[in-house]
Amino acid sequence: EPELAKVGVGWAVPRLLGASMKLTRTHNARRDSEGTHAITGGTGGLGMLTARWLGTIGMARHLVLVSRSGAPSERSTDWVGVMSLPAIQVHILRGSVDEPRDVVGRVLHQHGTEPMRGVWHTAGVLADALVAQQTPQRLRLVFAPKVAGALLLHGTLHCTCLSTFSIFSSIAALFY
Repeated sequence: EPELAKVGVGWAVPRLLGASMKLTRTHNARRDSEGTHAITGGTGGLGMLTARWLGTIGMARHLVLVSRSGAPSERSTDWVGVMSLPAIQVHILRGSVDEPRDVVGRVLHQHGTEPMRGVWHTAGVLADALVAQQTPQRLRLVFAPKVAGALLLHGTLHCTCLSTFSIFSSIAALFY
């Protein structure tokens, strides 16, 4: 083994084990389902997975999928899965979450009839490179939606009654 750790009287080795994602209701699912949940990066892989999960467990009936690119292909299996969930209203809002007062303001004001209950920040840009090949421009491209977007969401939504504000790590896409 390349790594060992002395634990008590025995030894331990690092192992990655598979885990199953169990879909369960949360204690706030009923209250949350009466409001709107916004998913940034909503038409991407993680966004669609999150939308399907929220709908499957009954936590969201009103979803706003925020996307730079707009609507996904109608033949996308993820999109078909989300749209086939019963009693879910899905709205797609085109825009970039890192642009001040663009998307965040429109999400809050356009869907004002339902209280905002959750924000799921899955937006991100993939620009892989070795560390030696990273440039300031490439880092700005990657950090804009993830970091600047998270700060803008937090600054705009800090006084609302959210029950969930979830920021997905950039590495989450690798596990999808």
